[in-house]
Amino acid sequence: ADATKEELEEASKNDHLILDPYTIVKRSGDGKLYAVHYHEEYKDLLTEISKLFIKASKLAKNDSFKKYLEVAAHEFLNGDYVNLERHWLAVENESFFHAMAGPDWSYSDRLFSIKRAYNFNFTCSNPDESFNPSNYIEVIRNVLPPFGSRARQDIPPENIKIRVDHVLCIGGRNAALPARAVNYPVSVDMMQEAGIKIVIYTDNIHKRDGGMLIPLLKDLIDNDVQKGFSDDFLMASAIKLVMVHEITEAIFQYKGAWERLKGMFNPVMELHSSIVGIKGCGFQVIKEALSQKDLEGILYVMLMRTFSDYFVRKKTPQVENYLSGYRVFYNYCLENGAIKLKGQEILPNVSKMYMCADQLADVVMHFYAEGTEEEAKEFFAKYTSEYMYDYFADTLAKYNF
Repeated sequence: ADATKEELEEASKNDHLILDPYTIVKRSGDGKLYAVHYHEEYKDLLTEISKLFIKASKLAKNDSFKKYLEVAAHEFLNGDYVNLERHWLAVENESFFHAMAGPDWSYSDRLFSIKRAYNFNFTCSNPDESFNPSNYIEVIRNVLPPFGSRARQDIPPENIKIRVDHVLCIGGRNAALPARAVNYPVSVDMMQEAGIKIVIYTDNIHKRDGGMLIPLLKDLIDNDVQKGFSDDFLMASAIKLVMVHEITEAIFQYKGAWERLKGMFNPVMELHSSIVGIKGCGFQVIKEALSQKDLEGILYVMLMRTFSDYFVRKKTPQVENYLSGYRVFYNYCLENGAIKLKGQEILPNVSKMYMCADQLADVVMHFYAEGTEEEAKEFFAKYTSEYMYDYFADTLAKYNF
């Protein structure tokens, strides 16, 4: 815990496992840093977990899910997480139950965005078919960067699996901050081999957004605007924003982005996913797959997450990867007249908000596809001011989420 970023970088020159995604870094008696594989460091715990997965596999009805549980039990003890991910991606949507376990995204690594933290989600199919995620796939696949699509991953729609699930239980990293959704794999090469899987966690969205976002919207957004939106409609808008975010994040993956953006990779990727996803929603309105009101609800949800995730950050700092992007959108809209402030109220202009999202999409597409860490840092520094929390301090002070 006392190692500095510079010390870790220096040590990794002689031991590449120091910056391996699946190792813990320790210090020897003489002060030198060394790495230990997760499956070795946590062997006792993983042995118990492995036994439980074997028991579960004997109860599984779906063959692909049964195989995943068996492979997971094996790889917890052997550490081939690529093989584990491959079998997770192969679990069919027809399986009523669904689980994912093991080291996944690197949001908890605040130094390098490399180390992946253990996570567990156990879910079941949601019978609600009203969200129709497949409608969005082709539209988002065709939202091409203005400078060309040479780096974009062209995954065929039939190789993209989407589940809209109920969460039965969670553990690990997501227990502190219940995920709204996940998409895998992280590796572009694995995408080409095995396709993409996206899982939307509907009840986690209700827990996080229903409890915070809706009360905040009622306090902060102009009364005349909010009259046209029921709580149920706003929750559906929250799920739609998560859905387009995850589809965009999964489809737009660029080789070399991690190496170029370094510590800015996660903030850029998350803002890109939301903003380009919203841009895709505009095309859905043109196709009449979404209504103008749907788009408005999605934009208001995006705006209000500037405040709801502010409260989340107090307990879970890793949410800053998302929150910084929400502040960029808020401040960009304010700078360009898409929102105005009247006392303790926000007066939104939806047409201008969408124009701002469209303009921001071009900027973050550039960062993600060919930008540098320095470029991204400069842009985020300009637009991530936190003054809004002081400006609305009286309103926010009454909440203790």
